[in-house]
Amino acid sequence: MLCFVMALKSKAVSKNWKLVSELFENTLYSAYNQIDPDFRIIAVCHEIPELKRDYDDRVELLSVDFPPPDGSIRAETMKDKWKKISVGLIRAGELNPDFVMLMDADDLVSRRLSQYVNQHKDSNGWIFDLGYKYQFGSQWIL
Repeated sequence: MLCFVMALKSKAVSKNWKLVSELFENTLYSAYNQIDPDFRIIAVCHEIPELKRDYDDRVELLSVDFPPPDGSIRAETMKDKWKKISVGLIRAGELNPDFVMLMDADDLVSRRLSQYVNQHKDSNGWIFDLGYKYQFGSQWIL
């Protein structure tokens, strides 16, 4: 099983919570839309955003109660992100997945990813050295 783990920034440090929520849901759906259903998604956040789609129990939205960072200090923002990822990794460990993939809350992945991973369970893991870069709202993909 593949387990996706992601951290969502706090509404308190977001300049545009609506956009952050939209990007997060695109990311969530990208991971959720796998053709092989043997996966789990763990997203860790301060506030759970309102979602437009319904998800089953393969998706866990974990809310943390530690204070959000001071958004003006980048180091504090990164510390908050890694604390959330740590919470997600601990939960992932309880699920005993074969592989864990960390995702940013604005990433998109192929819907064939869990299928590939589940067909290659004897591998030690993979590194993506090629991909696409897309700025939300742009007409260009690099």
